[in-house]
Amino acid sequence: MLRLKLLQLAVAALALLALAPAPHRTGLRPPRSAERQQVRRISEIRAAVAAALAARPKDAADLPAQLRILQELAAHSGMDVARRVAGRLGVQLDGERVLVSIRVAPEREAALVGRLGELGVQATRASGTRPLRALVPVADLERVAAVEGVERLEAPRILVPSTLSEGVAATRAETWMTFEPPAGLPLDRPARVAIVDVGFAGYATLLGSELPATVDVQAFCDFPPQSVEHCDSFTQAQPWEHGTAVAEIVHDMAPEAELLLLAIDPAIENIQAALQYAGAHGADIVSTSIGTVFDNRDGTSPLCSTAADLRRSGIVWATAAGNSGDPCEHESYLWRSSGLSAGSPYGQFLGFPRNADPILNEFTLPAGHVHLLELSWNAWDAAPTDDLDLFYVCDLGAGYQLIAQSLAGQCGAPGSVPFEGVAVFNDGATDLPCAYAIAEYQPGLCVRPSDRRFDVTSLMFDDQTGEFTCPLLEERTAAYSIAHPADCPDTWSVGAVCALDGSFESYSGQGPTLDGRAKPEICAPDAVSTGTYGAALGCPGGTGPEGFAGTSASTPHVAGALALLVQRLGASFTPEQCRSILERRASGAANPVPDNRCGHGALCLAEDGCD
Repeated sequence: MLRLKLLQLAVAALALLALAPAPHRTGLRPPRSAERQQVRRISEIRAAVAAALAARPKDAADLPAQLRILQELAAHSGMDVARRVAGRLGVQLDGERVLVSIRVAPEREAALVGRLGELGVQATRASGTRPLRALVPVADLERVAAVEGVERLEAPRILVPSTLSEGVAATRAETWMTFEPPAGLPLDRPARVAIVDVGFAGYATLLGSELPATVDVQAFCDFPPQSVEHCDSFTQAQPWEHGTAVAEIVHDMAPEAELLLLAIDPAIENIQAALQYAGAHGADIVSTSIGTVFDNRDGTSPLCSTAADLRRSGIVWATAAGNSGDPCEHESYLWRSSGLSAGSPYGQFLGFPRNADPILNEFTLPAGHVHLLELSWNAWDAAPTDDLDLFYVCDLGAGYQLIAQSLAGQCGAPGSVPFEGVAVFNDGATDLPCAYAIAEYQPGLCVRPSDRRFDVTSLMFDDQTGEFTCPLLEERTAAYSIAHPADCPDTWSVGAVCALDGSFESYSGQGPTLDGRAKPEICAPDAVSTGTYGAALGCPGGTGPEGFAGTSASTPHVAGALALLVQRLGASFTPEQCRSILERRASGAANPVPDNRCGHGALCLAEDGCD
């Protein structure tokens, strides 16, 4: 028997609203009949939207969509599944607790901290300027949100990992390892690389072998264990090895470089503190293999100001382009009116002019699968002035029915974020035709800027095996998938090519940025061997082990290559000038205009190429 769980249990009592069947697609139905059917279908979708809003009015104090989806995933599929996708949702887990920021009036904060303490929830501020934060059991989010004094629970903005190396040979780094400067020309000098990451588990056991004999370490963590090996206790319960593997690659590429290992929990404020620390402690290069697509990605976010400060100080910041480039997971478009009203208090539905249905983006939800569908737009640094809602429908045998909706309140509400999302669970044995629609809420009051760009990200997987499925969204694209902070004008963003054969990795984040700039600037090898992640015997998606894959592995190749040049040329050339040398030698540098996949091309240190 088909059992389809609804996103919002509060609307489970609603009779599923049957919508008219999809228009016949064989071309045999008379055109006017198809038009009448489409009109009826749109009318019933409009009625379903109105019923959903009447059942649960929009409220800016409701749980943010990220926290709501996490709660539903944990209830339906268990904490292991919730933990697996937490970073993708932009939330941090510690066991069965999630990190939240708490919006509260200053005069009520002391009393609220006491009330939360009575519930076993410890709320603290890392400093006077930082938000009040707490680790809240996922199952208790609604209860904590209802505590007197809590104006709103929020999901803090975070960055997460984009998750002897073969890259040394693939990039011909040995060319510069053996470089001897002309007699009398001062070139050699020490180079220092700061690696900012979520944890460096096991680094001490690799000192003197896979890593230098000595390294400098520092942790920037708000909550215990506050250790360089396990600073981020949220996105997984065990210490992170991610930063250790990154450091191994930098050391492989530049064996004489000094390393500064800066562990952070992924809150933006701690990342800024680590970057500033790197600048104050002699770093020539910063390497980060972390990022997020849930940010403005138009060069305007706070980390972009930090990037500009570092560059003015002569420091090059290399950062991962992200792993969201797979078209199976991403759509991007400007607002396009359908010309069809969604019914008061809504304005119009978003239009899909290339689709068979003008207001629905259609796909298949396989049996036994979970689907996370997320809508975001570039208004992360201030409360969005516009307000969009997301509706998910499926055909259960009698036409499309409303299954789930996300009605988070924006429209300038303090603390609101430009994010709507649903989690849908097909527990039955039948594949389902499904679709989503987007509507503007009160457009006369909630004003949408004309250049607003919207991103839809999709994750569909088998609830039992965890195997991912491509949902084949109708407007899927790799464009505009570059992660933040790789979008910043002053970061050096890095895409991925497989070390084995140099092929471009389809998941590598691609430009342009949301304001139209080409990104990334360069690509470098991934799928490489490290002591931490083991041997690589093939490219991602193949049958052999892939070792350390993703743009997380590509970025330290670039940082290490730059460190190698700084060591050999740095007494006469700045890090920025050494960066220019690498861009001119990249495998695609003959291309006069950098593209949105690999920019100048793939990393190559040899003057005569790396083919």
